[in-house]
Amino acid sequence: MHETCTADESYYEELLKYSSLDYKIIDLSKHLIENSDLDSSNHLIERTDHAIAYYEQKHLEKSQDVKSLFHLSNLYLLVGNHTKALRSYYRLVNNDKSFLQRIDVIFGIGICCFTLGKTDKSRQYLLKVYEREGNKFVRAGYLHYMLGVIFQSSKDYDQALKHLNEALDNPKPSCIKSNIQLHMGLCHQAMRNIDVCEEIYKSLLVDDNCESSVKATASYNLGLLYFEQHEKSITTTIDVFLASISYDPNNYRVHYSLGRCYVKNGEDLKAVQSYEKSLEINATDPTVWCCLGVLQHKLKRNDEAIKCYVSALEIDSNHAESWLNLGCLYSSVKQVQDAIKCYQKAKEDTHTKSTAVDYINMLQKIDNTSQRIPSLPDLDYFFNGTSIIFRSLEEYQDTLHSDSIDTTAEDSTFIKSPNSSKSLVDSDNENSYDNLLDTKYSKLLLPAPIIEIDNAEEAYSSKLEEWCLSPENPITIIRGIAKAVDMNLDLFSSKSLANHSADDQIEVRSQRQQTSDENWDSRCRKRIWLCESNRAYTTIAKYARYQASSVRESLHNDESPAESPCSDTSSNSGQSSSRGTKRKKSGNPHKMVKFGTNVDLSNQQKWKTQLKEMDKLPQFLKVTSRQNLLTYLGYEILGMNSVQLYMKVPGCRTPGHQENNNLCSININVGPGNCEWFGVHVHHWKSIEMLCKKNKVDFLTGSWWPVPDELYALNIPLYRFIQKPGDVVFVNVGTVHWVQSLGWCNNIAWNVGPITANQYRWAMDRYICNKLEQFHSIVPMILLSWNIAKHIKIKEKDLHEEIRSVIFQSMQDCNETLAELEISKTKIKWHEYLENEPAPYCYQCKSEVFNILFVTVDKPSLVYCKKCAQTDSSRQFSSFVVLQQFKMEELQNIYHNFVNII
Repeated sequence: MHETCTADESYYEELLKYSSLDYKIIDLSKHLIENSDLDSSNHLIERTDHAIAYYEQKHLEKSQDVKSLFHLSNLYLLVGNHTKALRSYYRLVNNDKSFLQRIDVIFGIGICCFTLGKTDKSRQYLLKVYEREGNKFVRAGYLHYMLGVIFQSSKDYDQALKHLNEALDNPKPSCIKSNIQLHMGLCHQAMRNIDVCEEIYKSLLVDDNCESSVKATASYNLGLLYFEQHEKSITTTIDVFLASISYDPNNYRVHYSLGRCYVKNGEDLKAVQSYEKSLEINATDPTVWCCLGVLQHKLKRNDEAIKCYVSALEIDSNHAESWLNLGCLYSSVKQVQDAIKCYQKAKEDTHTKSTAVDYINMLQKIDNTSQRIPSLPDLDYFFNGTSIIFRSLEEYQDTLHSDSIDTTAEDSTFIKSPNSSKSLVDSDNENSYDNLLDTKYSKLLLPAPIIEIDNAEEAYSSKLEEWCLSPENPITIIRGIAKAVDMNLDLFSSKSLANHSADDQIEVRSQRQQTSDENWDSRCRKRIWLCESNRAYTTIAKYARYQASSVRESLHNDESPAESPCSDTSSNSGQSSSRGTKRKKSGNPHKMVKFGTNVDLSNQQKWKTQLKEMDKLPQFLKVTSRQNLLTYLGYEILGMNSVQLYMKVPGCRTPGHQENNNLCSININVGPGNCEWFGVHVHHWKSIEMLCKKNKVDFLTGSWWPVPDELYALNIPLYRFIQKPGDVVFVNVGTVHWVQSLGWCNNIAWNVGPITANQYRWAMDRYICNKLEQFHSIVPMILLSWNIAKHIKIKEKDLHEEIRSVIFQSMQDCNETLAELEISKTKIKWHEYLENEPAPYCYQCKSEVFNILFVTVDKPSLVYCKKCAQTDSSRQFSSFVVLQQFKMEELQNIYHNFVNII
């Protein structure tokens, strides 16, 4: 045993010769070792992991051992774990400021920030290296390369080229040389230095050592250069694009550009093939659909052309070129009224307005005497997910009455302007759910309030915030706010996402497609609460293609995507749908839909444009603001204090739930389709929990879809409404809710914690319930309470007292634990809590562990609370290392300052 440890330590010493200055020259995750004494064997990664585990444990035992922390930072970096490396570097310099003078540490932090997309921080640290070392720096080439890319991303092309040229003089490691040249070419192309970038791209294409991915990008940009400049023959441009495809056949933009070349060369059939190949790879670009539609029309394939335009408009309902060309198609067969409807939509865009107006003026002089293709449905319903099917207008109106989705359901809601002093206007007399429900339950179906926002002044009004946060309003629709604050939701469309981050991972849930009123077992025999789904993963681009193919399938099959295949008048339940569904048997009782969920938009640099757009929202709706409790948490919880996106086809379900720790949530429908929402006031959550138990699903951990009649039977009021594209739904404290998509749409969502006594009280209530159920509370309420006490001046007396009571009890618990440890003569090691560090949780009971941590010696990553450490019969108390993260004097000072503030 001793000999093994000695050998291991000897091997560690060999590893520890290397630091950030060897980054990319030594890549321990890929066995890449240039000019190194290390053995590049299959055991290298395993031994490196062994070394990391060794120093992790050593650091845990001696938390202020900066030498171990330094080695750990370098090892993390060399295996490519940039997140852990950055955290270790920060911990290192916090423990010992002198490390900030070490050039390898500064460079290491700069590399981590660069790789993680933290451009500003990266620029700061890398420039510090450059200012101190200049071109004498041992890794000057890689330093200049990173700075060049950073300046290119900020469009400072002169500075970018300066650093890229310096990098080219010292391209170490050698693998970055072609990347340096490629970025130089892109800079010159952006600066319109045509001859220079052409020469660079050509040199890359003849370089045998250049990677295929670089050649693919170079040839694609060279083709664009030729196509835009018209200096080369179209056949030469085609050859260049074909070369790009040979290097990378999966770039849909190249196939689209090749199609444009074929059109220009008069080869329409080849162009069709190229456009179709582009859409096969990525079906979320409306421009490609529109171009294919134009070609199909030209080839007199009118039905195919219509489907193409519809696909384009499904992705982007304001795609003016598609409206204009669809109008031309209807005009060509003398369907004047349908053509005018399309031109009216095209007129809304400045680029097509003039042409559209001319066409309208011309067509108004022509009689609508011919109908050779299906007419266009009424535009108010054109993008309803249940009805994107070309039929005659008369057939279409019949569908509205028999379809399982009530497209005018939102008209039954209350409407209120935030600046209005009048009482709410009840529009139930105009169009109500009442005729669709049994009379005895009609009063239990509540209309959700709609706040209509007409301008920025209303959007930022304090009255809007007061309304949404009122405990009397469990859920609110805010309509028109995105337009009022000039928020560009197109940035969150499938097209934009696929263009921006095609290969990002997305979780997919496979679910049975049913109407929103129903939830059947797998054999369609009885209605149940259990909402089943299977988990898988794909990419944004692939899911976007699935969305588009789903639209095409709906058009081809001429069926309503929201009809329940299990619905039948002879069903066991004996209940008809509360929406007056026309029952229909289906030969496919198990049709599945895929729900794309949890698309992470947390990377501040990667999603900078999208997240900046969200800063236009009022403070109380923002992801980060001084009015949001989660801002003071100190670290990121995905989907809560960061944004997540959901991609849907008709029938996708978010099962019933309360938000984590009963916080509020914000949900924006990007469109183009609608979503249907159900909500129940927080005061009724216990009743729903009881119904969950009755139906054999767990309220906290289960996936469930309530049967409305069972809620009504217990006199539980239910809010039900339609969320249109652009609508913001504000889910108030603890509201139980569930959602189903009616059409093809994307949604973005996040949580907020208003700094109110009502929010804090319900959050602590859920926190305590979770603790009793041994269910993980994602929000660590004790740590959060201390952070609030430290950073915020609380004026509301009730809230102040709630927080004071919690932190006082927490301090008492710490004192009692420390006293017990002192009596038992248990040694306590200081392990300072670092700002922005995630809160620890007990491995056994899932509860938050604050300040005093019981950590297993044999497995350093396992943290226990005091209670579980004392009651774990499989362990001796001595088998734990006890760590303390906060000085009691510090906590006492925070407490006294907080108490004395009010």
